[in-house]
Amino acid sequence: MHLQKLMPNIIVVKIVRMEMVMLYRLQIKVQMMKIAHNDDDEDAFQATAGDKFLMVDSMTVEEIRALEFVNVAEAYEFYYQYGKCKGFAIRKRDVRRRGPKGSEIIVMNEFVCNKHGSRNKMHLIRVDRKREHRRLTRTECGARLRVLYKKNKDKYVVSLFEETHNHESTPPKYVHLHPVYRNLSESDRAQVDGLQSHGIRTCHIMGYMV
Repeated sequence: MHLQKLMPNIIVVKIVRMEMVMLYRLQIKVQMMKIAHNDDDEDAFQATAGDKFLMVDSMTVEEIRALEFVNVAEAYEFYYQYGKCKGFAIRKRDVRRRGPKGSEIIVMNEFVCNKHGSRNKMHLIRVDRKREHRRLTRTECGARLRVLYKKNKDKYVVSLFEETHNHESTPPKYVHLHPVYRNLSESDRAQVDGLQSHGIRTCHIMGYMV
């Protein structure tokens, strides 16, 4: 008798789950269609420099070399968006600080292509390694953005910008697979929470999001 009373609720739960799975599959198809057609968000490659609004993917080399940023975070965000739209990953390489201890300020910061430099030879000639070497990914690429702090302007100005790479760029539909670009937006997080609350497995959610 008790089981018979629960049957309607069980049926409702099954129907809701089936609807969620169908919606999930539809969303996957839409996402795959976007990737296939290389559809990007309209605001995907935007940044700011002080009070200037920048369309990163349409800027010239001269315009980039003339940029002035309010802080280092603003400069990093610009190069982050630039790397994303040009098909390469970025990383922070060098930073210099000046001033009394406890109140130091960054006077120079450099961001580079993730293929900058080369692996230390010391790690290649070791004979006591327990694991195989990871494949070499650095190609001594010279692409970079360096900013210097100008006290008279109280801003960070571009002192060096090199756009040339010595390797192939990542195709647009695969750029998001670089670790540095694997970020979840607030809307993505909300979507993940919603899918999980309806019983969608994490591996399936990851397959959809990536």
